[in-house]
Amino acid sequence: MRANSRLVVLAASALFVFAACLAFAQAPGITVQNTAQFVGDGRYNWKVFLAAPPSTLQSISYVEYTLYPTVTNPVQRRNNPADGFALQSNGRGEFNIAVKVVFKDGRKAPLQLTHYLSLQSGRAAAVKPDHSTAHGVLRTGNTSQPIGTGRWDFQIYIEGDERTLGDVKCVTYTLHPTFPDPIRMICAKGAVSGRGFQLSSNGWGTFTVGVDVQFKDGDVRRLTHDLVFAPAAQRKY
Repeated sequence: MRANSRLVVLAASALFVFAACLAFAQAPGITVQNTAQFVGDGRYNWKVFLAAPPSTLQSISYVEYTLYPTVTNPVQRRNNPADGFALQSNGRGEFNIAVKVVFKDGRKAPLQLTHYLSLQSGRAAAVKPDHSTAHGVLRTGNTSQPIGTGRWDFQIYIEGDERTLGDVKCVTYTLHPTFPDPIRMICAKGAVSGRGFQLSSNGWGTFTVGVDVQFKDGDVRRLTHDLVFAPAAQRKY
């Protein structure tokens, strides 16, 4: 009886190991890819999808994509294997997308992948490091001067240590949509220490400015700045 019991345990263990190896072997057949097309004003139409054999795609229940947190509805699901569970959207920045693949067979653990959304044709879609740790701290700021009739000249910029500012390629500012050319890119750091990529403009109302910082290594940091109009003596920091 003891010998038979040992045989049963060994057989069960072997079956478990075989099943685990089979599930692991299926994972390398699934990759995440994306395409992108420039549409003007610094924006791209892009599509992210799974690439896998048809039989593997048919075994998937749905794919859940987690986009950059500032994107409207950042967590989205797709359930059409015919197009590789494709998700299409539009934007200006590159970022890491978390991709969760859930199989129809509930006994299989979901596959967790990460894909770096590349907007540049021919560029390898590899996972990029998190820019919050790869680069130093950056802040936004502005100065302003009254020019009469309720209008103000203002200057928006980013602040940081010189090393981090030296890593920056360009900064794109998104102003209020009532401005002519509300999306403006600045690629000159300037000569002021600890500050750079200044945008100068004028207006009469305050609003929140979108500030997209593009680093030379391809990372993008999205910030916002609440524009403040106040004489220098009254300005609060």
